Amino acid sequence: MRNKLTLIFFATALLLSACTATISESAVQTAVAQIMLTAEAENPQAEPEAQPEPQVDPALQEELDQAKQQLQEAQTKLAEAEAKVAEQAAQIAALQEDANQAEVEEQAPAADDSSPTPTITSSPTPSPTVYSTPHYQKAVIAKGNAPLWYYKKENDAGKPIMIKTNPIIRYEKGDEFLVNRYVVFADGGNEFYEVIGPKGAGYYVLTNDVKDR
Repeated sequence: MRNKLTLIFFATALLLSACTATISESAVQTAVAQIMLTAEAENPQAEPEAQPEPQVDPALQEELDQAKQQLQEAQTKLAEAEAKVAEQAAQIAALQEDANQAEVEEQAPAADDSSPTPTITSSPTPSPTVYSTPHYQKAVIAKGNAPLWYYKKENDAGKPIMIKTNPIIRYEKGDEFLVNRYVVFADGGNEFYEVIGPKGAGYYVLTNDVKDR
């Protein structure tokens, strides 16, 4: 800065001298040009200063980092929750399938190895006058189709659980046959007679499906 002021002062003095002395115009122009070159050499054009990078508030940057971390944790928890929901849905579907299968098996009539095997004959139904019944038997008439039943086990109260024969064995409407006159009280409140014959001996018939002869 001092050199520049010195040059300016020197140039001013030279110009004043030119105005009062007999110095040629070309000499003055040469001196001025020399002064300008010297000034430019000593003070080259400064490069533009680099713009400083914007500074972020440390507190704001910390809040931003915390928000990003919370978002990542929420995404992780969401993925875990979706996986658990899918697993539970698969378990529920499997349990439902097992329940449906168990219901089908329960409704299907089970083979009863312990049930009596009746002797089915195609002989015609004898007339009522043929019967010679003991005191614990009686003759009945089917009021309609009278299917026969059997039981495999008893309930907790000791009453038999009756199951209809499959394929169905039955007496047709109007058929006469012998039964044990003592009523069997079965599960569910139904009442049965034990069949004596002529067919289906050892099976049971609902008391409501027959009437006394």
